[in-house]
Amino acid sequence: MKLVTFEVSTPIGPHRRVGALLDEDAAIWDITFCTARGLDRAGTTHPFERADLDAPPAMTGFLAAGHEAVAAAQHEVAEARKAGDETYLGRRLRHDLDSVRLLAPVPRPPSIRDFLMVREHVENAFARLPPDKRPPHSVEDMARTPGHWKGNPDSVHGPEDTVPYPAFTDELDFELELAVVIGRPGRDVSVEDAPAHIAGFTIFNDWSARDIQMEEMKIGLGPGLSKDFAFSIGPCIRTPDDFDAVNATMTARVDGEEWSRGTIGDMLRTFPELVSWVSRAQTLQPGDVIAGGTIANGCGLELGKYVPPGSLVELEVEGIGRLANRVSEKAREGSGSWPR
Repeated sequence: MKLVTFEVSTPIGPHRRVGALLDEDAAIWDITFCTARGLDRAGTTHPFERADLDAPPAMTGFLAAGHEAVAAAQHEVAEARKAGDETYLGRRLRHDLDSVRLLAPVPRPPSIRDFLMVREHVENAFARLPPDKRPPHSVEDMARTPGHWKGNPDSVHGPEDTVPYPAFTDELDFELELAVVIGRPGRDVSVEDAPAHIAGFTIFNDWSARDIQMEEMKIGLGPGLSKDFAFSIGPCIRTPDDFDAVNATMTARVDGEEWSRGTIGDMLRTFPELVSWVSRAQTLQPGDVIAGGTIANGCGLELGKYVPPGSLVELEVEGIGRLANRVSEKAREGSGSWPR
């Protein structure tokens, strides 16, 4: 199942909903309204109010209900589709894909964490760095103690959004990554129990200002400014029941030219292990995004080239879909620019 957050036009302005994306129909089915339909047909009083509780129209609330709620929603969508009910009691159940705006599936995640768990990417990236800028730790160190950085939840972009090219960089880069989205909250989660807390998988583009990143990380902290300006997530959350994360083909294109192709393969640590690790002494929340790291040759740093201003960057993962963003023209330095 592909879960999306979408925006519909209403007389009082845009309204966000949670939906199921069906590729075969090029359509999105409103999960909350489909749930209300099922409740009404079962004789439940106040079905729409009850549906707001059982299948909330905000993604974080919906994910918090766990795999059972997702399975129930899948059933209700299938029933509405089978019956051909595109509307029900004045509510629209089905939307043509081109009639709505897709947002990031979690428009503002409670937290964003990104790891470096693909060995070949780490080795390639380190090899591209001058000796004085290479981190002192080894790949084995990273596997023993999985380090991660935390991103800015207010800088999330969704499908087809324009991503800013900051004035402070001359080396804008993309990163082709796979991420999990947390569903059920949890604290001190065991590796064995971690899959029950994973709602699904999504594409994650960790935009990077490489020249600034290299300067930031000289002091042993960061990245910070070099990453926090933009992240792209989407186009959907693919539930894990029928998705092969390890072997799914992942590609990146810049202005139609293929730059990257591969799979995430055997990670230094699995996603359940990463979920368990970051839940130590802290509670994971529904909608938290945990990315596993860039695939081998999945960024410009490894390839020796960067994204030009105005480019169209497309990341695609088999079984999830395509996440496309146009990069803006490079911003001008403002009056508050930092002295170099």
